[in-house]
Amino acid sequence: MSLSSHDPHQGHEAPDYRFLAVMRESADVFWLLTPAGEMSEVSANWQTFTGQGARTSLGRGWLDAVYPPDQPQLENTLHQAAKASQTAEMECHLRRDDGTYRLVRGHAIPVRLPDGTLREMVVCGTDITARELAGKMSDAQMQLAVKASRVGMWDWDCLTSQFVWTDHMKALFGWPPDAPISYERFLEAVHPDDRERVDQLGACTLDNAREYRRDYRVMWPDG
Repeated sequence: MSLSSHDPHQGHEAPDYRFLAVMRESADVFWLLTPAGEMSEVSANWQTFTGQGARTSLGRGWLDAVYPPDQPQLENTLHQAAKASQTAEMECHLRRDDGTYRLVRGHAIPVRLPDGTLREMVVCGTDITARELAGKMSDAQMQLAVKASRVGMWDWDCLTSQFVWTDHMKALFGWPPDAPISYERFLEAVHPDDRERVDQLGACTLDNAREYRRDYRVMWPDG
């Protein structure tokens, strides 16, 4: 059998067909983007997973299927992968056609021509929603119980100095949910007559690794 130069299954197009076949079998969802981050062709895999139509997905329309708070980080990951010409790991939530979001973990893969020109970006991902929910179920139940009991909680990582408060804990200090938190700000909010005692008690607890109970007064922003 002779091969014609016009045979669409030969030349540079042949690896594309093989590549797409592998993607269809190995990824829950994959999509192709131009170097500018636009979708110029829509895979059936993408349409099946997100429920987006071809016209909706084209250009930057595909981003509508990405959970809005995840969009900046995803775009930054794609930009960095293209710039460094290296595969990058990423996670984002994609909306299904029923309106629910699925957590997808995947890889952004830059595809370059022999001369080094970036041809496109391939993103392939695995749906890890069920796995993540199974691991976080106990935490979710605990958060629900804390919220229902209206108890304030905070966590202080002494190695990294990271200070995390629940929204209700902030409310007990008269602060909004988005208020920045630090140990220093906490101490400043404690009544001056109680401040030194609370600070010393906290240090003692860290040294002896034991729990403590203490009442103290808090100064609200309104005085």
